[in-house]
Amino acid sequence: MVVGVIGLGVALIVLPQEKVDSIKENYSHVFKRVEIYTADEENTTLTDDDTRQIDNAYDALGSGGMWGVGLGNSRSKYNYVSEAQNDYIFSIYVEETGFVGGLILILMYLSLFAMCVAVVLRANGPYARVVSAGCTALVFVEFLMNLSVELQVMPSTGVTLPFFSYGGTAQIMLLFTMGFILNVSKYGTAPKQKTVKEGDAK
Repeated sequence: MVVGVIGLGVALIVLPQEKVDSIKENYSHVFKRVEIYTADEENTTLTDDDTRQIDNAYDALGSGGMWGVGLGNSRSKYNYVSEAQNDYIFSIYVEETGFVGGLILILMYLSLFAMCVAVVLRANGPYARVVSAGCTALVFVEFLMNLSVELQVMPSTGVTLPFFSYGGTAQIMLLFTMGFILNVSKYGTAPKQKTVKEGDAK
Protein backbone atom coordinates (compact mmCIF):
# COMPACT_ATOMS: atom_id res chain seq x y z
CA MET A 1 0.00 0.00 0.00
CA VAL A 2 2.67 2.51 1.03
CA VAL A 3 4.97 1.45 -1.80
CA GLY A 4 2.09 1.82 -4.26
CA VAL A 5 1.30 5.34 -3.06
CA ILE A 6 4.97 6.37 -3.28
CA GLY A 7 5.27 4.84 -6.75
CA LEU A 8 2.16 6.66 -7.94
CA GLY A 9 3.46 9.95 -6.57
CA VAL A 10 6.80 9.51 -8.34
CA ALA A 11 5.04 8.56 -11.58
CA LEU A 12 2.87 11.70 -11.48
CA ILE A 13 6.00 13.83 -11.09
CA VAL A 14 8.26 12.11 -13.64
CA LEU A 15 5.85 11.16 -16.45
CA PRO A 16 4.78 13.57 -19.21
CA GLN A 17 1.52 15.48 -18.73
CA GLU A 18 -0.41 13.39 -21.29
CA LYS A 19 0.52 10.20 -19.41
CA VAL A 20 -0.51 11.79 -16.12
CA ASP A 21 -3.87 12.78 -17.61
CA SER A 22 -4.34 9.22 -18.87
CA ILE A 23 -3.60 7.81 -15.41
CA LYS A 24 -6.03 10.22 -13.77
CA GLU A 25 -8.71 9.27 -16.28
CA ASN A 26 -8.25 5.51 -15.92
CA TYR A 27 -8.00 5.64 -12.12
CA SER A 28 -10.42 8.46 -11.47
CA HIS A 29 -12.12 6.50 -8.66
CA VAL A 30 -8.81 6.29 -6.78
CA PHE A 31 -8.19 10.02 -7.06
CA LYS A 32 -11.80 10.67 -6.02
CA ARG A 33 -11.29 8.67 -2.81
CA VAL A 34 -8.10 10.57 -2.01
CA GLU A 35 -9.90 13.85 -2.72
CA ILE A 36 -12.72 12.87 -0.35
CA TYR A 37 -10.18 11.98 2.35
CA THR A 38 -8.24 15.23 2.03
CA ALA A 39 -11.21 17.51 1.36
CA ASP A 40 -11.61 20.74 3.28
CA GLU A 41 -15.23 21.41 4.26
CA GLU A 42 -14.97 25.07 3.28
CA ASN A 43 -13.09 24.71 -0.02
CA THR A 44 -14.28 21.61 -1.87
CA THR A 45 -16.03 20.69 -5.10
CA LEU A 46 -17.40 17.46 -3.65
CA THR A 47 -21.14 16.96 -3.38
CA ASP A 48 -23.05 15.40 -0.49
CA ASP A 49 -23.58 12.33 -2.68
CA ASP A 50 -19.81 11.89 -3.07
CA THR A 51 -19.26 11.72 0.69
CA ARG A 52 -22.57 10.08 1.65
CA GLN A 53 -21.22 6.60 2.37
CA ILE A 54 -18.26 7.78 4.43
CA ASP A 55 -20.25 10.38 6.37
CA ASN A 56 -23.10 7.97 7.16
CA ALA A 57 -20.68 5.22 8.19
CA TYR A 58 -18.89 7.64 10.52
CA ASP A 59 -22.24 8.73 11.99
CA ALA A 60 -23.18 5.07 12.53
CA LEU A 61 -20.03 4.55 14.60
CA GLY A 62 -21.15 7.15 17.12
CA SER A 63 -24.90 6.53 17.09
CA GLY A 64 -24.59 3.22 18.95
CA GLY A 65 -23.32 4.84 22.14
CA MET A 66 -21.84 2.64 24.83
CA TRP A 67 -24.06 -0.46 24.42
CA GLY A 68 -25.55 -0.07 20.94
CA VAL A 69 -29.10 -0.14 19.62
CA GLY A 70 -29.31 -3.95 19.66
CA LEU A 71 -28.40 -6.67 17.18
CA GLY A 72 -30.38 -6.28 13.96
CA ASN A 73 -31.68 -2.84 14.92
CA SER A 74 -29.24 -0.73 12.90
CA ARG A 75 -30.85 2.13 11.00
CA SER A 76 -27.83 3.02 8.92
CA LYS A 77 -27.82 -0.26 6.98
CA TYR A 78 -31.07 0.67 5.25
CA ASN A 79 -29.61 2.49 2.23
CA TYR A 80 -27.74 5.05 4.33
CA VAL A 81 -24.44 3.18 4.23
CA SER A 82 -24.37 1.57 0.79
CA GLU A 83 -23.03 -1.99 0.63
CA ALA A 84 -22.88 -2.02 4.41
CA GLN A 85 -22.25 -5.76 4.48
CA ASN A 86 -18.82 -5.31 2.87
CA ASP A 87 -16.08 -2.81 3.71
CA TYR A 88 -18.14 -0.67 6.12
CA ILE A 89 -19.63 -3.50 8.17
CA PHE A 90 -17.66 -2.50 11.27
CA SER A 91 -19.62 0.76 11.57
CA ILE A 92 -22.91 -1.15 11.41
CA TYR A 93 -21.66 -3.64 14.00
CA VAL A 94 -20.63 -0.84 16.36
CA GLU A 95 -23.98 0.87 15.89
CA GLU A 96 -25.73 -2.34 16.97
CA THR A 97 -23.38 -3.39 19.77
CA GLY A 98 -21.92 -0.04 20.82
CA PHE A 99 -18.43 0.88 21.95
CA VAL A 100 -18.24 -2.23 24.14
CA GLY A 101 -19.05 -4.55 21.25
CA GLY A 102 -16.52 -2.85 18.98
CA LEU A 103 -13.83 -3.09 21.65
CA ILE A 104 -14.58 -6.79 22.20
CA LEU A 105 -14.27 -7.46 18.46
CA ILE A 106 -10.92 -5.64 18.27
CA LEU A 107 -9.64 -7.60 21.29
CA MET A 108 -10.70 -10.85 19.61
CA TYR A 109 -8.67 -9.93 16.52
CA LEU A 110 -5.68 -8.98 18.68
CA SER A 111 -5.92 -12.29 20.56
CA LEU A 112 -5.95 -14.19 17.27
CA PHE A 113 -2.98 -12.13 16.10
CA ALA A 114 -1.04 -12.96 19.27
CA MET A 115 -1.68 -16.69 18.77
CA CYS A 116 -0.57 -16.48 15.12
CA VAL A 117 2.61 -14.63 16.11
CA ALA A 118 3.31 -17.38 18.67
CA VAL A 119 3.10 -19.92 15.84
CA VAL A 120 5.53 -17.85 13.74
CA LEU A 121 8.03 -17.63 16.60
CA ARG A 122 7.88 -21.38 17.24
CA ALA A 123 8.25 -22.37 13.57
CA ASN A 124 11.12 -24.87 13.22
CA GLY A 125 12.32 -23.89 9.75
CA PRO A 126 12.47 -21.04 7.22
CA TYR A 127 9.65 -22.44 5.08
CA ALA A 128 7.23 -22.84 7.99
CA ARG A 129 8.20 -19.41 9.31
CA VAL A 130 7.65 -17.67 5.96
CA VAL A 131 4.30 -19.40 5.37
CA SER A 132 2.94 -18.63 8.83
CA ALA A 133 4.27 -15.05 8.85
CA GLY A 134 2.90 -14.34 5.36
CA CYS A 135 -0.54 -15.71 6.18
CA THR A 136 -0.62 -13.80 9.46
CA ALA A 137 0.33 -10.56 7.72
CA LEU A 138 -2.28 -11.16 5.00
CA VAL A 139 -5.12 -11.37 7.50
CA PHE A 140 -4.10 -8.66 9.93
CA VAL A 141 -2.93 -6.03 7.45
CA GLU A 142 -6.38 -6.38 5.93
CA PHE A 143 -7.93 -5.94 9.38
CA LEU A 144 -5.84 -2.83 10.10
CA MET A 145 -6.64 -1.29 6.71
CA ASN A 146 -10.38 -1.84 7.16
CA LEU A 147 -10.32 -0.40 10.68
CA SER A 148 -8.28 2.60 9.49
CA VAL A 149 -10.82 3.33 6.77
CA GLU A 150 -13.72 3.06 9.21
CA LEU A 151 -12.02 5.51 11.59
CA GLN A 152 -11.10 7.82 8.67
CA VAL A 153 -7.38 7.42 9.28
CA MET A 154 -6.80 6.59 5.59
CA PRO A 155 -8.78 6.92 2.34
CA SER A 156 -11.39 4.32 1.47
CA THR A 157 -9.79 1.24 -0.08
CA GLY A 158 -12.63 -1.27 -0.43
CA VAL A 159 -10.77 -3.76 1.79
CA THR A 160 -13.17 -5.93 3.76
CA LEU A 161 -13.07 -7.01 7.41
CA PRO A 162 -11.64 -10.56 7.58
CA PHE A 163 -14.12 -13.31 8.58
CA PHE A 164 -16.78 -10.65 9.16
CA SER A 165 -17.68 -9.01 5.87
CA TYR A 166 -19.95 -10.73 3.37
CA GLY A 167 -18.16 -12.71 0.69
CA GLY A 168 -17.82 -16.16 -0.79
CA THR A 169 -14.41 -16.61 -2.41
CA ALA A 170 -12.74 -14.16 -0.02
CA GLN A 171 -13.92 -16.10 3.01
CA ILE A 172 -12.78 -19.40 1.50
CA MET A 173 -9.31 -17.96 0.86
CA LEU A 174 -9.16 -16.62 4.43
CA LEU A 175 -10.06 -20.06 5.75
CA PHE A 176 -7.29 -21.56 3.60
CA THR A 177 -4.93 -18.98 5.10
CA MET A 178 -5.85 -19.93 8.65
CA GLY A 179 -5.55 -23.58 7.64
CA PHE A 180 -1.91 -23.00 6.65
CA ILE A 181 -1.25 -21.36 10.02
CA LEU A 182 -2.92 -24.26 11.87
CA ASN A 183 -0.89 -26.74 9.82
CA VAL A 184 2.35 -25.00 10.80
CA SER A 185 1.14 -24.94 14.41
CA LYS A 186 0.60 -28.70 14.38
CA TYR A 187 3.44 -30.02 12.24
CA GLY A 188 5.95 -27.22 11.71
CA THR A 189 6.76 -25.94 15.18
CA ALA A 190 9.57 -26.97 17.47
CA PRO A 191 8.49 -28.78 20.63
CA LYS A 192 8.65 -26.80 23.81
CA GLN A 193 11.85 -27.31 25.73
CA LYS A 194 11.30 -29.03 29.05
CA THR A 195 13.14 -27.58 31.98
CA VAL A 196 15.20 -30.19 33.81
CA LYS A 197 15.35 -29.90 37.56
CA GLU A 198 18.60 -30.54 39.40
CA GLY A 199 17.19 -33.58 41.17
CA ASP A 200 15.99 -35.14 37.90
CA ALA A 201 19.37 -34.58 36.24
CA LYS A 202 21.08 -36.71 38.86
